[in-house]
Amino acid sequence: MSTMIYKGSEIEAAPSRLRSGEWTVKIHILTKQGSNTLSRRCDALDTFPTREEAIRHCFDFGKQVIEGKIKEPFNR
Repeated sequence: MSTMIYKGSEIEAAPSRLRSGEWTVKIHILTKQGSNTLSRRCDALDTFPTREEAIRHCFDFGKQVIEGKIKEPFNR
């Protein structure tokens, strides 16, 4: 799994491969709030031909979620 830190939250990219061979965007965001950690799993409907492209888009998607540009529900 690939990870990055963005605005104090950790974004874990966890793309999955479909039967078609394309890759989907799936992320896990961990945000510390005091002594607690908020955990969110998020998916997007977009697909990409390579795992590397999907990972890039996972991070872009995660940044948008953290910035509040994408609202719930995340999982579909």
